[in-house]
Amino acid sequence: MTSIQSATKQSQLPKLRKVAIAGFHDFEVALSSLVPSNIDRSFEVHKLLKSYNEIFSKLELLSMYFATKDELCKFHDRSFIETLMRNRKCEDLTVVRSEVLEIIDKHSTMNQNQYEDEEDLSNRDLETYGLKYDCPIFTHLPQYIKSVAGSSLTAARFILKTQGETSETEETPQCISINWNGGRHHSKKSHASGFCYVNDITLAILELRRKFDKVAYIDLDLHHGDGVENAFKFSDKVLTISMHRKEMGFFPGTGGLDDQGVGKGKGWTVNLPLMHGLSDKSLLFVITEIVVPVLKESGVECLVIQCGGDGLGSDDYKEWNLSIKGFGEAVDQLLLLGLPTVLLGGGGYNNSQMARLYTYLTAVAIGKKDYQFDILPEAGTLDADDTDGQYEFWNVQGLKMIDDNDETYLRNLKTCILSRFNS
Repeated sequence: MTSIQSATKQSQLPKLRKVAIAGFHDFEVALSSLVPSNIDRSFEVHKLLKSYNEIFSKLELLSMYFATKDELCKFHDRSFIETLMRNRKCEDLTVVRSEVLEIIDKHSTMNQNQYEDEEDLSNRDLETYGLKYDCPIFTHLPQYIKSVAGSSLTAARFILKTQGETSETEETPQCISINWNGGRHHSKKSHASGFCYVNDITLAILELRRKFDKVAYIDLDLHHGDGVENAFKFSDKVLTISMHRKEMGFFPGTGGLDDQGVGKGKGWTVNLPLMHGLSDKSLLFVITEIVVPVLKESGVECLVIQCGGDGLGSDDYKEWNLSIKGFGEAVDQLLLLGLPTVLLGGGGYNNSQMARLYTYLTAVAIGKKDYQFDILPEAGTLDADDTDGQYEFWNVQGLKMIDDNDETYLRNLKTCILSRFNS
């Protein structure tokens, strides 16, 4: 059995890549900056990534697109979408930075006369649709859901349009698309959940299935990707793989090792429950020794990777102890499979660290993971970062946290999962 220390990396250089980014126009960024759980995060990601011109200039900027009601209803229940699409004005914008509000005011087509009564839904209705507690209604919610879903659909359509095209050297590039606003993996067919109002991931996968017979979804978030798993648990065309913190009482409480899908989808759901303190070394083992072999064995043709960063040691959760570089290495190993790939955002509640993570993952995507990040460019200086004025990119040391995912546990996990695919 391969030990954690000897987990092998795919060492080949990345093939020629064509990389595009969606959801990055000012209005899209501003709308995603309104989400109550991630106030201003998209703005900070946008600001930092654009400040690294050597990276940002290598990306194709995809057009702004807002999903239609019919497109949203390809997965979601129509009554749920119609409820989300009601325009309500809420007293919730005072915590948002002024630059975001200026962009909203400039681009929004809403006016005061179009807002409906914010009391038009009873508490029972709000609870039915999951629009209380962790997913409260907020001003511009209808535009946000159309934006986040539309940008993930745009990312998927870039793959559909460009994969297979040849370059000037007649080499077929690997196509990668990015939407750091997306990755809302908890939303269900008719219920918002876990800060996720619509499931842009499921919509993107359905779009990719127009061309690709088999698609794999890999969820790197601290929390189980329950919404996406539920959407495809009966399918033998979409492989869902979720590695997540699993403990009694930890949200959402699903994703057990024995949950493998239902009916003809049996075996196409892979759950990798992990314990407190997950380290870079353990994550790399899980990726190279379990996930990559499963992907190769399953014959999938396209990847969708949810890159939630709440497993970083610098995140407010402090449940796992991943570094930005360690997270990037995991994503790099998946990209080195050479498959067309959609990279999406997800959880992560320390804005300055999430801006660093998504900037670094963008560098990984274009094949520049060794780019010399050092002092932040002046244009990308993040708020409330360092009081001494030393605005360094790598500004967080690893936590002193015990990794409860010991070698025996990870070896047993590998044996269990691979035995299903080798039988």
